[in-house]
Amino acid sequence: MELNHFIKYPFVNEVGEGCKAIVRKVGLYVQCNRTCKSGKDYCKTCSFSFNIIHLNNRVVGGFKGDKPKLFDKMPCFRQTLKKHGLNITKIKKEAEKFNLTLNMDFVNEVKEKQSTKRRKKERIDVSVVNDTSDEEEEKRGRGRPKKLNNKDESDLINDLIENEPDESLSSDDDSDEEIVATAIPFDYTGSQEEYRDKSLYIDDCNRIYDNQCLLIGTYNKRRNEIINPFP
Repeated sequence: MELNHFIKYPFVNEVGEGCKAIVRKVGLYVQCNRTCKSGKDYCKTCSFSFNIIHLNNRVVGGFKGDKPKLFDKMPCFRQTLKKHGLNITKIKKEAEKFNLTLNMDFVNEVKEKQSTKRRKKERIDVSVVNDTSDEEEEKRGRGRPKKLNNKDESDLINDLIENEPDESLSSDDDSDEEIVATAIPFDYTGSQEEYRDKSLYIDDCNRIYDNQCLLIGTYNKRRNEIINPFP
């Protein structure tokens, strides 16, 4: 393996004899090191650039002043090696062939950070539920207590279809943002007999409700089935 971008400045303590501009190669910001005309610091290609970054401006974690064009973020040296089937041990052995030593400050300048994305919890308006027994409520495993209302079946269905908020049925808990799903009539054509010829409704998230506005499952379009979330 010949001298490559992975062991060039700034990842080694020794500076190359060629062009002193910093360029991006294999995702890393390294010394160009192309051959220059006598007495010149930059090669012919870099001399035409309006955004020349001298190697002295390359510091651990970035640059002293201006950043290269289209600069996004400082890539991780170790992760870049891994993508090319290399590691620090192999690079050190390769550097020894050219009497070079790794600059570990630059090698370790970026540490991989793992971030977790929190998804906004999505819930339908649980205030629009029918009267159920304690035994049925326990089987469904719902975390919030059931709520009663005095609306008849027709009013409940209209509220669900038209997505009209009803202040008389709103929850007293304002600490969590709730998303009320919009539902439309759903014509089930699958082979599950218990759902055929039954008044059903489907919301934007493919959740299925009966004519009492109770969630009965999720529709799998590919299988043309309603999957019961409370088996």
